[in-house]
Amino acid sequence: MKYNSTEIETVLFNKQMSLYTKIDNLLNQKFDELQPDTISDLTTTLIELDDRIQSYKRELKQREMYL
Repeated sequence: MKYNSTEIETVLFNKQMSLYTKIDNLLNQKFDELQPDTISDLTTTLIELDDRIQSYKRELKQREMYL
């Protein structure tokens, strides 16, 4: 099955949102049990995912303006 670029972006965005939610839930539920380096790595990943998600949203809004 072949995907166009918009479909690929949508799939990646959904995966990023899913991963963001999983990490956020893990941090909220097991914060006291996690090692500091693990918390740091997960937090860094959350920040990077948030940046990507926000960038994707900006691009979507920009495309909608030019349709």
